[in-house]
Amino acid sequence: MLLLLSGCGGGSDSNTVNNANASAGNNAANSGSATVLRAYNNQPDGQKQIDCANAYKTNESCDLSEIRPLGADKYFYNVTLNDIRDRIVTTHDWMGDSLIAALQQIDNQDLLNLFKPVNAIVISYDTRPAFYHPLTGSIYLDPRYLWRDLSEWNTIEKKDDYRQDFGRPLQFATPMRYINPSDNSRLEVSNTLSTSNPFRTTEELAPRLFALLVHELAHANDFLPPDRLMTLLYFGDFDEAISLFPELYINQQLKSVTHSIQKH
Repeated sequence: MLLLLSGCGGGSDSNTVNNANASAGNNAANSGSATVLRAYNNQPDGQKQIDCANAYKTNESCDLSEIRPLGADKYFYNVTLNDIRDRIVTTHDWMGDSLIAALQQIDNQDLLNLFKPVNAIVISYDTRPAFYHPLTGSIYLDPRYLWRDLSEWNTIEKKDDYRQDFGRPLQFATPMRYINPSDNSRLEVSNTLSTSNPFRTTEELAPRLFALLVHELAHANDFLPPDRLMTLLYFGDFDEAISLFPELYINQQLKSVTHSIQKH
């Protein structure tokens, strides 16, 4: 149920409802400039990933002859941290460092395997809120989930999540917290730097980041389910390839199941 109920994270610490179906179009200006994104770890295919990550800004898609989803050629194999390192493009290296450190801390192979449908993992100083874009098959992460100290926080553009008041007319809140099952102590810390929250350890930021990743990767796996990975061609536009069989989208399968249950 976590995948269905959790909205795309924006780093907010309030209980205001987020829009779980925030469109990629509303995030069109939130993924960083093409002039500032760079390949993390100087991976050899970095420019292809940058081009793919920025393609949606001109309403274009990624070319499958240039870049294919991370798991397209390793369907039967587990995704590794090195696989993920090679797909990160970012404006600041610390963002990639923090993501990799958090994934090491989380240490969950199922989470890593959810990255299989992803072309690029984009982390920019001005992305807020996080989102997935079907034209690029990429996820765009809000760096507020990743900062660890003042120097990192200062590189992030300070702007509000445009969805923060969406739920106010409904008078409906979705409070949640992450707790340690052994003593019910709170595990999470705020995504906002303050005098009472001047720095965070990787262990402290991991719970919120885990929830964000699961949600954005759920979008990626909905548009490109695991059993579709092996059917992708080696040419053509990514968005056309994933649109060939919309009835296979997980959300459409859920609608079908729900309709069947209602009939009975």
